[in-house]
Amino acid sequence: MTPRQIILSHITAEKALPRGTLIWLFYENADDLISLNEVDDNLERWHQRVGSPEEIQVILDMPDDDSEVWLFSPTKLFSPRVKTPVLTARDKAVARYGVSRVMTAEKVVFLYSGYLLHLYRQAYGFTGPAPEVRVNWSAKHSWGGRSSITISPSSIYPDSDTPRYRYHEYAHIEQRKDIGAFYSINQLDHIKGVVAHELAHFCQRHTGKDNFKFGFPVLPEKDFRTAHGDGWQFLYAFFRTELNKRIQR
Repeated sequence: MTPRQIILSHITAEKALPRGTLIWLFYENADDLISLNEVDDNLERWHQRVGSPEEIQVILDMPDDDSEVWLFSPTKLFSPRVKTPVLTARDKAVARYGVSRVMTAEKVVFLYSGYLLHLYRQAYGFTGPAPEVRVNWSAKHSWGGRSSITISPSSIYPDSDTPRYRYHEYAHIEQRKDIGAFYSINQLDHIKGVVAHELAHFCQRHTGKDNFKFGFPVLPEKDFRTAHGDGWQFLYAFFRTELNKRIQR
């Protein structure tokens, strides 16, 4: 980093500087303000060259005719400020559950969504697109749309010491055995339930006849336009079939 960048790393961590701010240096007994051009590319060498003063003043000459003076010890000024890393929601999940558990949850999202779509293609001759699959640990809810599905494992792996064993569903389907709520101590079953739910949302937006091969069973005449209508419920039940075999044993 250049001397200017090092100095700015310390100052801009505390305040924003207006564009066009000039930076000057000064130390005790110096004849005049020192331009950064005189420092060349190394503050430490310049500091030794001028007699190693114990304190360096950084003068900020701002375009609005305002100025500020910042005092620095040489050792602080020689190195850029180290930014404290901001922990993401995924970082926090790794800290709580471990990287292996977090990566496993993410792998299940990608692999299971691909597996379910493969079964759907085999069963109904679906030739439509595959969704872009995303994992978002910071989102509170998962969702499925026309081009993608986004899974939020954070709702299943909460920031709490008490794990969730009940997989919840919307009230109007909560009691159904095929697509309703269920209990499982395996959090990956909950992930699979969410994937099935959101993949059904994606597929309900691609039910046109041009998305299916001739000669395969056709989808029933249902309302595929309503978000959680009977068409979506049919697709969700299809995608839940494999999971239900496991959790209902």
